[in-house]
Amino acid sequence: MGVTITHHGYAETQKGLYARVAPAVCYNPVGMQISGNLFYRFPLSDSTNILWENTKFDIGVQNTFTPTDNLLAFFFNIEPIAFFDFTFVGGYHLMFTAFGYGFQTVSSPSDDYSPDALKEIPKQSRSGYWMTFTPTLKFKLQNFVAANSLAINYFYKSDYTGYYYEPHTDTILRESDWNFINDIYGFYQFNSKIMAGLNYTYLKTPSTDYASQRFGGIFVFTPTISSFYDFQAVVIAGTYLENHSFTGKLFFQAQASMMFKLRP
Repeated sequence: MGVTITHHGYAETQKGLYARVAPAVCYNPVGMQISGNLFYRFPLSDSTNILWENTKFDIGVQNTFTPTDNLLAFFFNIEPIAFFDFTFVGGYHLMFTAFGYGFQTVSSPSDDYSPDALKEIPKQSRSGYWMTFTPTLKFKLQNFVAANSLAINYFYKSDYTGYYYEPHTDTILRESDWNFINDIYGFYQFNSKIMAGLNYTYLKTPSTDYASQRFGGIFVFTPTISSFYDFQAVVIAGTYLENHSFTGKLFFQAQASMMFKLRP
């Protein structure tokens, strides 16, 4: 289900211009991704109350590159209170064949789109638009941290009518379509640098009535490194409970996120 992993933490909020680079890899399906953000952060409160002290508004641009596609997007994130945030990402999406992948069409949602089947489907370049709306609820009680994140994706492909394979969510979509991914996280925070817990992910594509579920363990490491304003490494591994190709099989995801403060 793609390679984006989000760490729901409570980092210090400071006004300024920031950059973030996040390389990631995954297995089942196999993939890699490099995402970069350039954004300005505005604190929303000077209060030291736990509900308001880290409230913020981030706005900027994001580029996400894989060997299959590239998304150049506008994004913003607003966290008006400690237990809720909302993120929007939307922009121009290009699928290309430069690395032997690309846009792949199928005749119906029932077609085989396992990794072996995809190798035989012709590739082409195709552009369009992709938007994601993600509200997240968070909860923290002493050393226990929980979060529920709902990502609603809208995809549009220009000059095409029919079905195609969408690699980030590993599903079949129409030329104008949507799906959603609900992630539930539960962590135990051992100290300021280490959290570990469980993750359940549910994906649904209403137009084809397709669903995928997976369950696994998650490990988050947030060391203090002088070269970075913030650094996080996240690993998720587990098994698919329901999937078109991977039911009962293991999956793995890993991501490193490096954040730099460029200016106040």
